[in-house]
Amino acid sequence: MKIRFIERPPARDYKVGDIVEFNGHIAEGYARKYILRGWAVEYVAPVVEVAKPVEKVVVKAPEPKATLSLKPKDPEPAATEK
Repeated sequence: MKIRFIERPPARDYKVGDIVEFNGHIAEGYARKYILRGWAVEYVAPVVEVAKPVEKVVVKAPEPKATLSLKPKDPEPAATEK
């Protein structure tokens, strides 16, 4: 259990702002005592979000459009039948 002191407990070496971890049954009892007396609050580590890598977006160039022409298209050659 981690606690952060918001007030200095008397006759202890803890300072305001110290984050202390108490492990074990007896030590956690002391941590709860500090919280109940208002000298500390339970400390929860802030969650740091890791930025996800940005996927590369491939943008294809648009295909060129057919140009408009005022000239009529050449007529297709007539198929000759034999």
